Amino acid sequence: MSKHVQEPIEKFWMVWGVQRGQPRYRHPSKEAAQTEARRLANEAPGELFVVLAAVDAYLAPVLDAQPVKLVKKSVDPRPVHPLHDEAPW
Repeated sequence: MSKHVQEPIEKFWMVWGVQRGQPRYRHPSKEAAQTEARRLANEAPGELFVVLAAVDAYLAPVLDAQPVKLVKKSVDPRPVHPLHDEAPW
């Protein structure tokens, strides 16, 4: 298993327009996100904009690919009867 050490990331905030889909922009401060949420709400009366804060972050380890040995299929020396082939039904 490969050990990948993630560098620390800076805390960030995002503005989610509930009726609009996923947020995309990372704001560097809570105040900047609040300002953007207010601006968007003023442009779209009746729409809800939520300021989201990055609270925790997790990274699963990246696994290294492992080689798998390939072997030739063994051949059964017994003849196959034409009415009883190897079909599973």
